[in-house]
Amino acid sequence: MKIVNYTFLGFLFVLFIGVLSNPNSESHKKTVKDKLNIQLKNEKNDSYSKLNNVDNIIDSLIRRDNYYVFSKTQLVVNDKLTDIGYGCFGKVWISKEINNLFQKSVDDFYSFGEVPNSSVLKTVKIGKQIWTTQNLDVSTYNNGDSIPQVKSAEEWIKLKTGAWCYYNNDSIFGKKYGKIYNWYAVADPRGLAPVGYHIPSDNEWKNLVNCLGGYKNKWKSFFYLTNIEKETGYKMKAVSGWKLNESGSNESGFCGLPGAKRDDFDGSFSKDNTVFWWSTTKSGANFIWTHALYDVSMEIKRQTSDKTDGYHVRCVKN
Repeated sequence: MKIVNYTFLGFLFVLFIGVLSNPNSESHKKTVKDKLNIQLKNEKNDSYSKLNNVDNIIDSLIRRDNYYVFSKTQLVVNDKLTDIGYGCFGKVWISKEINNLFQKSVDDFYSFGEVPNSSVLKTVKIGKQIWTTQNLDVSTYNNGDSIPQVKSAEEWIKLKTGAWCYYNNDSIFGKKYGKIYNWYAVADPRGLAPVGYHIPSDNEWKNLVNCLGGYKNKWKSFFYLTNIEKETGYKMKAVSGWKLNESGSNESGFCGLPGAKRDDFDGSFSKDNTVFWWSTTKSGANFIWTHALYDVSMEIKRQTSDKTDGYHVRCVKN
């Protein structure tokens, strides 16, 4: 009996030491950085040449999957998480394939999110609906009429017709995150969405959310961190691009990235690691139902917004 007790106590002790010495996120990233920096010294690589230093993007590409006693090092490749190493008892071991995988990952990092300005859109089927996986980036209505680009804050807040802008009026932002539109552009009868698509209604947003688990954060408890993968927002967020530890799994394929918004009160821009999307559904006379993802939460939020706010747009196939 004593032998059994000692064995059990020994097992608990090993588990305890494993938990205490399980490498944290910084340890995983440092090990990857060290290994890649050694590689940089030994060979020239077209993908690496895009970087001033590996450290500049490593935080966006490396994730730590925690199992308490041990942890896995994961790399974002093709917007999916790929296991490249393991950590336990204070050490991290990285796969020999890290160099090839990192090259693919860097290429994806620089090409991801270039939004097509046509009806040829990347899509994913979620439930019975087919959604675009990138924010809209068009500057004309379906009939060919131009949508005005409005840079002035004073002009933006007075608008009663459709308009678009880039965050901080910088076109570089649009390559990854798409354009920002007011609701008047969304509601214009000439059609904002490309042919064959439409802007989703509030009910279509609800269908999407309910298909992925619903709105309510059901896992805020002592075990929250172990159940975070069940949150709808976690399934909708891209695996990179958000602040440290605030990215998602992109299990849904929705590829939600933190965009920007333009305020209806003073026309100012903000990019606080959140993203808002329009629906076509009114809430009373002056407000519109919208949906948002936040960096501090793995939920998807449904709320109302003013028509003059500037938000991003996703489309649903007809």
